[in-house]
Amino acid sequence: MTPTARFQIVHPTRGSEHDSTLLRAVADKLTDETTRDAVRVLIAGMESGGAVVSRLNDLVTPQEAAEFLSVSRQYVDKLIAEGRIQFEYKPASKHRVIRVSDLIAFEQSRQQGNARIGAAINEVIDAGAEY
Repeated sequence: MTPTARFQIVHPTRGSEHDSTLLRAVADKLTDETTRDAVRVLIAGMESGGAVVSRLNDLVTPQEAAEFLSVSRQYVDKLIAEGRIQFEYKPASKHRVIRVSDLIAFEQSRQQGNARIGAAINEVIDAGAEY
């Protein structure tokens, strides 16, 4: 990742299977467990359709957050206004920035909420309700 890059998006390509095999071999030889786990997460992300690589304490703009979440910037602004996504102001500026770790926490919360809704719907259907 270049020092100026906010996100490095890794998309699968024709050589991905070969690259995954090579990365897996390298990961198996790593002595640091945290690094080994990070490489394995990257491999899994590449194999499942792409991965985003960033440091958790990196700061992103609302537009970049919107791209990460696959929503509009206006929706991110609404989430910030509602307090659902934490933010801070750039030093000596009115511009807001969001930590990548806060985006990940929001996305995990959103996925858990969607899973609960799906489970509730399935319970209603299993109970015999028509839809």
